[in-house]
Amino acid sequence: MDSANVANGSFACFALRTPVDLPGGKSTEIAAGITAQTHPPFEMDEFWKKELGNLECEKITNSNFFLCAFSDEGADPHTLTSSLHSYYYGLLILGRGYNGYPVNSTGTILGGAYSSDGVGSVSTIGDMLIHFRPWKVIQPNITAEDLPIAAVIAKGIDTIYADTSGGAFLRLRKGFSAYISATQKTEAHERLHQFVRSIEAVVKPKLWGGNNFKFRCQMFGGRTPADEEILGDLYEMRSAAEHFVPLKEKLERFPEHERKEVILNRVFQVELIAQHVYRTILSDEEYYQHFESDDLIDALWKQSPRDLIKFWGDPIDLKDLEKHNYHAWLE
Repeated sequence: MDSANVANGSFACFALRTPVDLPGGKSTEIAAGITAQTHPPFEMDEFWKKELGNLECEKITNSNFFLCAFSDEGADPHTLTSSLHSYYYGLLILGRGYNGYPVNSTGTILGGAYSSDGVGSVSTIGDMLIHFRPWKVIQPNITAEDLPIAAVIAKGIDTIYADTSGGAFLRLRKGFSAYISATQKTEAHERLHQFVRSIEAVVKPKLWGGNNFKFRCQMFGGRTPADEEILGDLYEMRSAAEHFVPLKEKLERFPEHERKEVILNRVFQVELIAQHVYRTILSDEEYYQHFESDDLIDALWKQSPRDLIKFWGDPIDLKDLEKHNYHAWLE
């Protein structure tokens, strides 16, 4: 859907720089009124330059990914922006679209009205929050195949936030907020802490339940002794972060010179688990209906291990990190 081919209305747009591999010169429709493209949604003419200013125009020009929402009925741009967040978060859950690339760059949020000749009148503008890619990870490109998957996840996000007045999905929403918060952190202890919290919202471990946490996380983090050791590290390191204890103190079985790399491994591994968990849950009503209340979550985890394994499906591989684009040689 090209902006020049629609009637007068309103728009919102996220413009950012991130690894992307989409067809150039045209937009890709994700859902009704939602598109992704590698070029600005409107011509960067003198009108835009006057509205945005030279610095903002340059930042937009240097962007290579534009996530856009259009409304023929002139919907409030703030409403459209809220919708775009769900699609963008869907990409983050896929491990795509981090906008801390290059380091400390920010994307731009635009909103306003457009005309049928493709000229936009900007009424709102602001910076996107930065979401940092994991350390030592070569971030995958956003591809056309990712967009419909992100759209399904966005639908799940919109569902759990559809009615917050009665507390539905409260625990899951808090966990999802912790997930998004984690992507905004650069310190290892903060990032790991928030990702573990996002997982705890789903596994609902008993108080001081390290073994309980490890057992439930085996459903999606693997069930070998090596997997269990990794999960145990994550729980102990989360506790260290909670109490401001250096993470390396929980890794004393490793030689001192290896601990920094192990910490980076663990921070990435917990992100992989969180990605897997939230992609699974938010992609299918069969899953997220079990997280509408604490009672339903408790009922889920009271099932037999065999039934839980069947419910969660195959776990992810936490040991072969190169398969997930992690490379120890990267800075």
